[in-house]
Amino acid sequence: VRLTWRHTTTPKWHSAGSNQPEMHGEVLTLSMDKDAMAKFVSDSPLKNVVPLEGGFSKDLVDTAFSTCLDKVNNIPDATFLLRLAQKQEDLETIERLVQGLADYVKEPDAVEMTAQDYLKDGFALDNPLWYCLLVDKVNEDGSRYTCGYAFVFVGYVLGEGRFI
Repeated sequence: VRLTWRHTTTPKWHSAGSNQPEMHGEVLTLSMDKDAMAKFVSDSPLKNVVPLEGGFSKDLVDTAFSTCLDKVNNIPDATFLLRLAQKQEDLETIERLVQGLADYVKEPDAVEMTAQDYLKDGFALDNPLWYCLLVDKVNEDGSRYTCGYAFVFVGYVLGEGRFI
């Protein structure tokens, strides 16, 4: 798992991991190994989520995300909410956020993907190659602005099968 955001110090939960953070100016990228992820989940509202049973499928992943996001988003007085990206309404937002990060790290030409590419490789497939969590900033008046993202990729390990 790789998390990237504007920050200058390593969060406490990352200390369980073996990988050191990457720094690009004020942008911090953390790579979490299994130990760090276990520590993060054990200290979060997700610690009481029961694992889902069944074969790996889009429905299973959607259900797992929904279950976890319901727990995380029920934290009182939260100023940010997490949500799973939705097909049409979020494609341009995803494209904007990815380009924004590239611009921030001074690599504006590094992004070759468009909203149509994200559609083709994600939402248009029965078994998407990726899922995207979006971070919505909740303003005092209740309005929201999508300001962050996390791509979650489907991978494969010989002998273990698919994983996210």
